[in-house]
Amino acid sequence: MDDGVITIKDKPAAGPVIRLHDSDNVLIARADIAIGAKLEGGLTAKSQVPAGHKIAARAIKKGEPILKYAVTIGFASADIPAGTYVHSHNLEFREFDRDYAYARDYKPVDMIPEAQRASFMGIVRANGQVATRNYLGVLSTVNCSATVAHRIAEYFTPERLAEYPNIDGVCAFAHGTGCGMEMTGEPMDLLRRTMAGYAKHANLAGALIVGLGCERNQLKGLMKEENLEVSDRLKTFIMQESGGTRKTIEAGIAALRGVPGRMEAIELGQDFTAVVDFAHTPNALKAALEAGRQLTDGKVITVFGSAGLRDKAKRRMMAELAAELADRSVLTAEDPRTESLDNILEEMAAGAKSKGGKEGETFWRVPDRGTAISFALLQAKPGDLVLVLGKGHEQSMCFGETEYPWDDRVALRAALAELLGVEGPTMPKLPTSG
Repeated sequence: MDDGVITIKDKPAAGPVIRLHDSDNVLIARADIAIGAKLEGGLTAKSQVPAGHKIAARAIKKGEPILKYAVTIGFASADIPAGTYVHSHNLEFREFDRDYAYARDYKPVDMIPEAQRASFMGIVRANGQVATRNYLGVLSTVNCSATVAHRIAEYFTPERLAEYPNIDGVCAFAHGTGCGMEMTGEPMDLLRRTMAGYAKHANLAGALIVGLGCERNQLKGLMKEENLEVSDRLKTFIMQESGGTRKTIEAGIAALRGVPGRMEAIELGQDFTAVVDFAHTPNALKAALEAGRQLTDGKVITVFGSAGLRDKAKRRMMAELAAELADRSVLTAEDPRTESLDNILEEMAAGAKSKGGKEGETFWRVPDRGTAISFALLQAKPGDLVLVLGKGHEQSMCFGETEYPWDDRVALRAALAELLGVEGPTMPKLPTSG
């Protein structure tokens, strides 16, 4: 800050005038300025200037552009001495050619190595969005379906959500409109944009939209206008087609209980339970293993890894938890990225051993994830539980800087089909596959 003048980069604001940009030839009065007031070095106010108005920062010749925030806001209609009030009496407007100079001030940014960049434990969605929460949402198209939306969400109490350790909660998004309004126009557009924003929000692992059937905000129109499609993450119900309030509530609850990749059971006729879950942090893994223990009287066998270029401390922590809470663990790949997979598994093995794990007896290192899943299934006896953790609904795995197609649910089905000798999908291939 120079004497008597501040720039917008200086905080808190002080001084009688503000310079909005270095190239400006006018200053902005922060308060009423009297004749003779001292401003920046050598500048004296030659006019009374009301607060919020402009004062010449230097002598401006007739015809010269007046620059405020580096933008031409007019032209001097007469010579304007430094320190003089600039307003309609000495400023005029006229047509002129504009050079918007897009990206003129662009400077290439030198990115630091990926391993040194700040990161957080986010959730990467299949479409590339990154979430910090993992909620399910129930939306109503109209106030008439709001009760159903609330009842579905209210069913999922903390006790019931204990089965789904990676779901943070179920929320109802209701409103008081959707009917008694025009079917087109700004009010309807605003309502639909808002609903779509919630339905597609990264922090929603899945969403359910409930319509009545005779409302103005028709579900079909909403889906079309906002480019929404029914998928694993988005389900829809129309009450008048689903059997009314009670039937729709029951159907909505059933739909949300089957969230893909969250404690999702894979059943091909085996005599043990096989489940895929997204747990990829120490807390989530602990919750998944504790929930799994409630699902079986047999052994809990888990398959999991730990990502490269992410929080290294969790590798050891997760292996320690598995050694304490699972009967057997298979340590494998999970997005190693540019890190050495062998080094990641070594860190995890050290954690397992620190809690009494014995390699070759209670835990194994199997770098290829498909092979690791197949190996875990071979360990399972009737009544046991196999938990494949870490990837859930995700559709790829990163090796180096390349994303390879991968889905734990497909891989588990492929491994089960091979074990049982039944028809099933082909095991996805990774760089670690033989």
